[in-house]
Amino acid sequence: MKLNKYFPFAFIYFFINSLALPFGLTYTALLSPLFYCWVIGTCKKEILLPWLVGLSPFVIIHFMNMVDTATYLTSLVNYTAVYIFCHAFYTFLKVSASTENIFRKLLGINFLLCLIAVAVYFSPYRGLVWMQQSLANGVDNTTRLKLFTYESSYYAVLFTPLFFYFLLQLVLKQNKINSWLLLAMILLPYLLSFSIGVTAAVLFALLLTASLYGKTLLVKRRTLSSSSSMRDTRSPLITVVPYDSGLPITIQLRLPSGFLCEAWSHLTPSVKLRANQIKCERSELH
Repeated sequence: MKLNKYFPFAFIYFFINSLALPFGLTYTALLSPLFYCWVIGTCKKEILLPWLVGLSPFVIIHFMNMVDTATYLTSLVNYTAVYIFCHAFYTFLKVSASTENIFRKLLGINFLLCLIAVAVYFSPYRGLVWMQQSLANGVDNTTRLKLFTYESSYYAVLFTPLFFYFLLQLVLKQNKINSWLLLAMILLPYLLSFSIGVTAAVLFALLLTASLYGKTLLVKRRTLSSSSSMRDTRSPLITVVPYDSGLPITIQLRLPSGFLCEAWSHLTPSVKLRANQIKCERSELH
């Protein structure tokens, strides 16, 4: 089985982006020069110049206010690395024809890791993928899943693109995974990470999307469902005999179920007779 060339970078971002690194540093930031070269080679246009031009007034103002130079430059480089990575991800979505396959693999790996983490919870190695945190006054030592990230909410944020991607598939009935299994796969990370802030943001985004685009999504769902039902029907063969021609022409059409029966009932007796004659002639030839 051939490994997709983009999958290792997707795996790094979703699962081990900050593993064994100092706080705030990520592997995607370290790989930003590689991403920059790839975007330039793929898109054939400069992406850093507009960023630096737009950022320059803020840099000047900050230095005029006597910021800590080392800290500020470190933050600036990190922001620039994030900007490059966002451009790389956008380019990937444009050029890749295997986005769904990569996302499906990431979802499957994440679900498997969640199940393993549940088992690890009852072992002495709980601290590798779980963290204890005080959520509020009187709510102490709450155990939350973080997997290989440094914080549970960060893990929930990383998972959010996958959540929305597969949730939209469920809404439009385009999912290739069993609906109940897929629902469990996209909800389990939020339940285990217990990130109230991320969950609230996701719910707000869903409500906002439903209020603004609810009708559009409903129409899209009906259109896709209708297309799917037409794809599932057999493609009937229809023989057409042009006027004053003894040569039958056979065409293949995709028609909804029951269409031919209804159309046949409206044909005149002479047309039905000629169609049956052609059918018999074709049978004799074969």
